[in-house]
Amino acid sequence: MKAKFDKPLVQVLSPYGEWPHRLGMQLVDEKSLESMKSAARFSALVGCGIPVYVGHPDESPRSKARPVGKISRIFSLGDGIGVEAKYTEEAFRKISSGKLKSMSPRWRMQKLPDGRFRPIKLISAGLTNNPNIPESGRVVGALPAGLSSARARAEKAEEISRRAKSAAERAQKCSESARRLGELSRAATVEARMRLAKPPAKTGGGESLNPAPKKISPREMADLAARRSEELGEPYSKSFAAIRRQFAFHNPQTKGIK
Repeated sequence: MKAKFDKPLVQVLSPYGEWPHRLGMQLVDEKSLESMKSAARFSALVGCGIPVYVGHPDESPRSKARPVGKISRIFSLGDGIGVEAKYTEEAFRKISSGKLKSMSPRWRMQKLPDGRFRPIKLISAGLTNNPNIPESGRVVGALPAGLSSARARAEKAEEISRRAKSAAERAQKCSESARRLGELSRAATVEARMRLAKPPAKTGGGESLNPAPKKISPREMADLAARRSEELGEPYSKSFAAIRRQFAFHNPQTKGIK
C-alpha cells in the first residue's frame, strides 16, 4: 500500500554556520539556501518532493527503504534554513513524541577555494537522534492539515518562520543585555577596587617614587586587564594588578564634584 504523507511539519534543516563533516568543514549560509531552493524547484513542480528516511538507507544503491516523509519546500528561517515536510502518521507521532528528535541532511556540496564545502542541493534527509548539526530537525511548528492550497501552506509556513525568527532575535537581545550587564558589573568592581587601593608611596620630600601614571576610567582598565589576561593566559586578578601599576583611576562622572 502506498504511504500517505498528510501530517505537515515545519522544521529546521540547518542553522547558518560552519559544521564539521568527514570531508571537511561545511559552510551553511544564505548562498546554500538559494542554491538548494533553486535545485528543489523541479521536485516541487513534479510533486514528488525530497524524501525523508529514518537514518540514511538511501546511501546504499541496493537499498529498498521507503521514505517516511517528503520535503515540499525549502525556505529561510532568518538565522538558518527551514523545510516544510509531510509525514506518515507513524513518523509524525515519533517526531512529535520526541522518539526521533533530529534530522540529518544528505546534500551535494561544492568545494570552495579555501577548502570548505558549501551544500548546494538537498538529496534527502534522515531522521535520527544523533545529528551532526545541532538543531537540525527541531520542529518549529505544525501546519494545519486543512490547508489544501500551496499558497495557504506557504503563507502559514512563513508565519511560523517569522515567529521563529522573532524568538531568535529576542534571545539574541537577552544575550546582549546580559553581556552589557556583565561589563557594567565588572567596571563597578574595578571602581570599588580602585577606591580601596592604597596611594603610591612617596619620598621624604613628598614626591612620588614613580612618575604620575596615566589616568583611565574603570571600564578602560577592566578592558585592558581582560585583554591582557586573554593574551597571556594568566588570571584576571593578576592582569588587573599589573594594569593597576601602570595607570591611575579616573572617574569622569565625579569630575568637578567636591
